[in-house]
Amino acid sequence: SNVSPYPVLAHLGRWDGTTFQPVTSASLPAGKLVVLTHGWAPGYLAAYQRLQAQSTDLVTVWTPGLVDDANVSMLATWAPIAQALQTADPASTVMLYSWVDQSATGANPLEARRGEDATEVNGHRLATALDQAVVPGFAAEGGQVHLIGHSFGANVATTAALALTVPPRQLTLLDSPETTLALLGGAKNDLRYKLPRLDIGRGPGQTFVDNYISYVGIRFSTFPGLDQVVDVQTAPPPGDGPGEKHTFAIVWYRTSVEDPGAGVGYAWSPLAGGDDAALGSYYQQPDPANVLSLSEIEGPPPPTVGTQLLVAGSDLAVPASPAGRGATGTVPGSGTAVPGAPASDAANGVALGGPSPRTWNLTFSTDEDSLWLDFDLTLTGRAGDSVAVFIDGRQRYQAAAPEAGTGTPGAFVVLYDVAPGDHVLSVSLTGATSTDAADPATTATVAGLRLSSTADIQRNLTAQETNWLLIAALAIGLVVVVALVVVIVVLIRRLRRRVRPPAEDLTGAAAD
Repeated sequence: SNVSPYPVLAHLGRWDGTTFQPVTSASLPAGKLVVLTHGWAPGYLAAYQRLQAQSTDLVTVWTPGLVDDANVSMLATWAPIAQALQTADPASTVMLYSWVDQSATGANPLEARRGEDATEVNGHRLATALDQAVVPGFAAEGGQVHLIGHSFGANVATTAALALTVPPRQLTLLDSPETTLALLGGAKNDLRYKLPRLDIGRGPGQTFVDNYISYVGIRFSTFPGLDQVVDVQTAPPPGDGPGEKHTFAIVWYRTSVEDPGAGVGYAWSPLAGGDDAALGSYYQQPDPANVLSLSEIEGPPPPTVGTQLLVAGSDLAVPASPAGRGATGTVPGSGTAVPGAPASDAANGVALGGPSPRTWNLTFSTDEDSLWLDFDLTLTGRAGDSVAVFIDGRQRYQAAAPEAGTGTPGAFVVLYDVAPGDHVLSVSLTGATSTDAADPATTATVAGLRLSSTADIQRNLTAQETNWLLIAALAIGLVVVVALVVVIVVLIRRLRRRVRPPAEDLTGAAAD
């Protein structure tokens, strides 16, 4: 369900030179704020479950004893880059967002989809946590945010970038899984559909996006609306295994932080004083032995480039109902209804809290082209009270009062990762955690529900589709093995017949 019983701030840690420390509300000063986000945590599930069973606090990446099946801590990866970023700019605040509670699985690669399924809601949680953690007036006083996400963390960071009250100045993507192999395993981020929602560019007030590919990443600057992205194809050492190749993007970027004189990677960052205006669209690392030596393959996009992702929109109809009775929300053409909604007294939406119920359900239909579900959220009342949005029982969105994250108009959940058909949208008003009740005075309005769509969406395979694909592959493999055995047997028999001497030679040899 992706529901977390812990406050969003519990997921944030601040680097102190040794580890990450807890963060309290309104404690982060205006200035440069760098936020790291990890990805899938295979092999960490057993340790996480053991530690969480012993603690009333959220177990995080920096919790002592959290190691994988090989006794390796995630801090072995994230502590060095956190320290490098802090050393590069001692006045900055370096953070890590931990969502290992929902990204930890067993070591089986087929479990990766479980981490992918939790990326969207954790992106919204990250945005909400940052909005709560920074001092009031953070942006007005010159505060700027740099989000850095690796693997599934690239999806978390991208969602957070779209959900922050003030967009980040920079978004750095480290080997976001986008290949066909990731799609077949249900683990493709599909950031090409989210990124165009950002105002990506090289100028003030825009978000600079740099993307580093090491194993399962792809170029983004070739997609509509993403011509301003800077893509870098790195070259992991030839002897690296798949896991090392995937994490090499982190190593590469950390190396660029440690060596700003190379003039690439971190040195491009506008938050580090870099000039991103003249950067090319695509770079390659030609020599694995020379990490920071890049060749520019494509220069800056022409000023006239203005391609955008073509998106069509249509309103969802939310019928009203008599006060005090459960409304039945429907979408034209779906033919399905879900009872139990409060009176719909908002424009194309509902009001929650106060005298109205605190939960609402609506059944709606999607098709092959359904991309996002957009809505406007107004949330007022006790600080920390939250609104959660679910699709088919899986939480996809979270925001907290006062208006934070996507609390301003323009909230959304993705639909390109669900199969076409009927789905249930659920909205819930709670306290700071899913187990707490909201204050009686807290109210929320979800309005302006809109479906957006685009053509030719490539969706992740479902778990069932992946299983059928594996069964088919095994069956084909078995047939191939059997066929090879038959061919080998036939060839051996023919070879024996060819080398056997004629009968008269055998007779003569016996006589001699």
